[in-house]
Amino acid sequence: TYFSLTIIFSGYKKNPAKLLRTAELKEDPRLRKLLEFYEHYVQRDLFQGNDFLEMREQAKSENIPCSAQDMEKLSVAINPSDQHTSPDRLGLFFSHMILFGNDKEYRIRTAHWDLCPSYLGRHIDKNLVVDGDVGGHFGHEAGSYGSPNPVIIVNGNAGYAAGSGLNGASITIKGNAGNSLGNNMLCGVITVKGNAGYSVGGGMIRGFIFIEGELETISDNITGGKIYHKGKLVFPK
Repeated sequence: TYFSLTIIFSGYKKNPAKLLRTAELKEDPRLRKLLEFYEHYVQRDLFQGNDFLEMREQAKSENIPCSAQDMEKLSVAINPSDQHTSPDRLGLFFSHMILFGNDKEYRIRTAHWDLCPSYLGRHIDKNLVVDGDVGGHFGHEAGSYGSPNPVIIVNGNAGYAAGSGLNGASITIKGNAGNSLGNNMLCGVITVKGNAGYSVGGGMIRGFIFIEGELETISDNITGGKIYHKGKLVFPK
């Protein structure tokens, strides 16, 4: 049996001005199970520690699919809007599921989404590629001391405070970055191929930020680390 994603997931509001992939797929029970889990948790506040623990235990006990292939399929199938979730919940759901998974590399496709996910990549210890734009706090506190650190790539733009609290990961943003890039960064590397907004590096302790496009301003509250603009060291001077 074949079916169209636009029919199966018709509960999600689509923006007719955007083309959502509607490839015909064989019926996939793993995707349907993951979609039901997603629908339940994106309605909740995943900042709460108990919700995170409950989500992890339920995913484990019910054998919720969270392989790299599963998560990529889910990202293709949905088109989230602010009518049924928030940017934070959306990004945290995918971040948590990536943390639960056993694969080392994940890909999430957001180019057709009406809602940009915030906190996507939070705390992750896996390599991640995002095809499309992301919201605020992308890669928040990603990486950890004493272990292999992830490589994270955005094939699009990033919102406010990308790489906030970065803890060893390497982030590359192929488009532009919003204000407060690298806010409270502990260590790691951030590369922006496009432009960066105001107050870059606020609270930065260690690490490297490379900006290849235009740069609005550097924060006046930076403890350490190095910032380069078009190949020139601009902090410290």
